Amino acid sequence: GGVAQSVTSSQIPLMLQNGILDYSVGFNFHYHLSDKDENVHQFGGANRTPIPGAYDDSNKPIWVTEAGMYLPVNTGQPPTRGQLLSQARYLVTSTVQSLSSGVDKHFWFVLPSYVEAGRELGSFYATGMPYPCYSAETALTYVLGKARYKGALDNLPKDAEGYLFDNGEHDVAVVWSEHGDKMTFKTDAPVTLYDIMGRSSIVEPTDGKVTVSISNYPVYVAFDGVSDEENYYPQEYIVNKDIKMPEYNEGQRVVMNQIFSQKALTSPKISGYRLTVGEETEMTLDVYNFNQKPVTGTVRPVAPKGYVVTPASADLTIDGMKKAQVKFTISFTDEVAANETNFLKFEGEFNGEKTSDSVSRVFSYKEVDPANIVMLEGTDDPEKWDGTNITAGGYSEITKGAEPGSVRYKPTFNGGDKWYYPYFDIPDPSIFYDTTGICWRVYSDKDVAGAKMHFFAYLNDGRQFYSSEFQIKAGWTQYAVKWDDLTLQQSPYGLTDYRPFDLSLVNRISIGMNPNPSSTEVQPYELKDIGYYTEAEKPVTETNIILDGIEEGAHYESGELKDVKAALPDVNEYTKVRVIINDEDMTDFTVSGNDVSIDLSKLKRGRYTMQIAAVTKFNYSVREAVNFYIE
Repeated sequence: GGVAQSVTSSQIPLMLQNGILDYSVGFNFHYHLSDKDENVHQFGGANRTPIPGAYDDSNKPIWVTEAGMYLPVNTGQPPTRGQLLSQARYLVTSTVQSLSSGVDKHFWFVLPSYVEAGRELGSFYATGMPYPCYSAETALTYVLGKARYKGALDNLPKDAEGYLFDNGEHDVAVVWSEHGDKMTFKTDAPVTLYDIMGRSSIVEPTDGKVTVSISNYPVYVAFDGVSDEENYYPQEYIVNKDIKMPEYNEGQRVVMNQIFSQKALTSPKISGYRLTVGEETEMTLDVYNFNQKPVTGTVRPVAPKGYVVTPASADLTIDGMKKAQVKFTISFTDEVAANETNFLKFEGEFNGEKTSDSVSRVFSYKEVDPANIVMLEGTDDPEKWDGTNITAGGYSEITKGAEPGSVRYKPTFNGGDKWYYPYFDIPDPSIFYDTTGICWRVYSDKDVAGAKMHFFAYLNDGRQFYSSEFQIKAGWTQYAVKWDDLTLQQSPYGLTDYRPFDLSLVNRISIGMNPNPSSTEVQPYELKDIGYYTEAEKPVTETNIILDGIEEGAHYESGELKDVKAALPDVNEYTKVRVIINDEDMTDFTVSGNDVSIDLSKLKRGRYTMQIAAVTKFNYSVREAVNFYIE
């Protein structure tokens, strides 16, 4: 099965930290975009080296098993012509960008008409007639053939992008631009020019060159044989990677799983299991023996600074095909950093062989000091909330809650993709200046299994930012969100809009929920004590790898990059450092403390992606990637 999320999802590193690739024949992920009326929709999974490479020493194949475009449609209506043309363009650009980033196989989603939550993903009308993307797929498959990636095109005009492939018989360039332009190739023979739908024409060379028109619709330039090397920068990935079933020793057939109580389940996959500072938390480690015979061994915790896990180790014997449980208690010292996410790892050894590690995210929760909170005026008035921001066909009741100052929210849905995020207007965002974030208390009569609560901030430039998810639990629970932790959820310019969150542009907020999609009854909830808070600023610590001597997209002469520096963050302890060029490990580097020196002087002319991956004791890869060219 695949990861039904983009490669940038925060859940993917956690899966990789748990050694999922040791139990897989390969890695695959999805990458869908929504139509935002852009000239060119970018396949974000291709804008950097796919993250599995930082965790995979054996270089398993990477597949994109779903790439498609969400086309919002009205019930019973097909997409517009403009939407269908955007979809056709993205079919080509996503495939080409994906293969050029080292992905081994790329699949378009999906063939039949498929409307999901009011969004079309299919390639056919409901009547059975094809959309334009089907013709684009036909042309792409015919022209690119085996599609063995050879490199990135040279001499590209501004805002253009293009790559070269070997189709099994001859070379083919694929190129497009954000706007209309011309592209020149060196060749002494005629080329065949194909448009996105497969229509072809012959272009004769003049003085050893051909010039073709390019636009936001990709075109294919098929050479008579092999392209001149001056047309492109070679870039090589390992091809035909083996797909073979892993073999496991007795230790690897022992698998561990961390179990926390419902109280800790706020946002375990993103922020982490919420453990309250000043309290002890009991948790259980389930240890499964998938061997046919008993095994004997030891499990032990590896905890972050300020965490104390007892016992320090546990010895146990597990019968074949059985499970054992070990109880551990987690407490804190004064050294713990409050309200921060970290990792908790368990490692083990059975019958003399290492097990697969178990790694979870943990969050050291401490309530916001009331003295640091300023209540957000008007949030205790039901009339100030706009409950119309709900799934189409739904409605809500917003009334006073049972406690003074609380507001009760009761959404009702009529099918569809259920969500409910009532608006609260912010006429003067300056109240948030120089603050840390926003906090609130939520109440429910009972735990609401499967429901996800988020905070949203809406900006007057059309962008929307949101928090990680929270659980709705029985009783009153405080949640807090730092402004710096908000993530872009929507932008007029798509999710490749890298502008930072801007408090001065906030004009409304929401605190709402996505109920359990399988539940027919939606539990009402109450909010109170909504306010913005300020905490003492913590010293700024660098958490990224800092590169020196090399820049993204830069061009260098052969032999010039003799001493590229990479400074690793001081906040971690590292067990291993890797330097990966395209998808192969290199050895021409040295490590001294947290400083890495890399010799790239032996690289020949070409396009390269270098990734530095520094592995911490929690199996997390701190990584940085850079694309560059050698002349």
